[in-house]
Amino acid sequence: MFLKRFFSTYSFGLDISDFSIKLASLREKEGNLVLSSFGEKRIPKGVIEKAEIKDSKRLSILINQLLKEARGEKIDTKYVVASLPEEKAFVRIIQLPKMKKEEVRGAIKWELEANIPLSISDVYYDWKVIPYNDPSNVYVLTVAMRKDIVERYFQTLLHSGLNPIALEVESVALVRALIKNYHSFHPIIILDMGISGTGLTIFSGETICFTSHIPVSGTDLNNAIAKSLNIDLEKAVDLKIKIGLDEKKDKKVASALRNVVDRLISQVSHYVSYYKSHGEKKYIPDGIISKILLCGGDSLLIGLPEYLSFKLKIPTELGNPWVNILKPQISCIPELPYRRSLAYTTALGLALYSFTSSSA
Repeated sequence: MFLKRFFSTYSFGLDISDFSIKLASLREKEGNLVLSSFGEKRIPKGVIEKAEIKDSKRLSILINQLLKEARGEKIDTKYVVASLPEEKAFVRIIQLPKMKKEEVRGAIKWELEANIPLSISDVYYDWKVIPYNDPSNVYVLTVAMRKDIVERYFQTLLHSGLNPIALEVESVALVRALIKNYHSFHPIIILDMGISGTGLTIFSGETICFTSHIPVSGTDLNNAIAKSLNIDLEKAVDLKIKIGLDEKKDKKVASALRNVVDRLISQVSHYVSYYKSHGEKKYIPDGIISKILLCGGDSLLIGLPEYLSFKLKIPTELGNPWVNILKPQISCIPELPYRRSLAYTTALGLALYSFTSSSA
């Protein structure tokens, strides 16, 4: 969404967050998609704060360093599809009376302003009609974000010597990477667990129905262990990776982590209940969440899928960011291993933009 150009060109994906930049590039070879380049660059404190760029010049330098240091083939295009921060976006489904598609554009402007806490003149917005068979109404997925935030990201990319062909909120890229053929008969929750927070996306049919940002992060997990055991953060991160929620390995570490994960579960449970209570709406087939897909670096916490499944009574599993990239008959392991690739889910979804017409 935002700045979409309606022509086909090869581009790479760039996932920008508070603490890191991740790059992924795909190529078509012999009728198959393959990973051609990938890389990650840590972002020092103060460059991006709470998803807003504070030091555009420094970020441009880091982006150019990443382009040079990326593993695999040299990035030989200036075209990029980059992420925008989900926590700064307003994602809404708006119901309109049945009307012609050309009339929707005008109606959206006024309805959107009534559904977000900002003036329509202060935001960029995009929209997509949701394909549901309702003779009386039209349902439209809308995404809006403050103009100053979008322009800051856009200008930073230009100053990096890049040509942005699209800027997308993270949930759009996640769906493109994780939902096979971009369609699900039953509602699915995607939890993107990262160092600065957890993104929650509910997807059903062919559309995103709801998104939210949950302030439970990998940093919280690290701090919980450090405080409980009175150790430094480096040691805490090591224990998080090795022990996770496995009490048999270390009860104290597992208990500290459970306290944080339980906060996440409480928030997810709230959204599950809210979603179920709105199940009578046309754009929600039945309101019952069929499963939860995990992605992001902290989704690899040992025992996490099983713990969430038990607590929420919803089947939970690690997502597969290769589901729309690698064909089943390809048995080779990608250069970017599966478990590590979960941290690259957004970047891979952005990289897929060039190879699909699917977008929210």
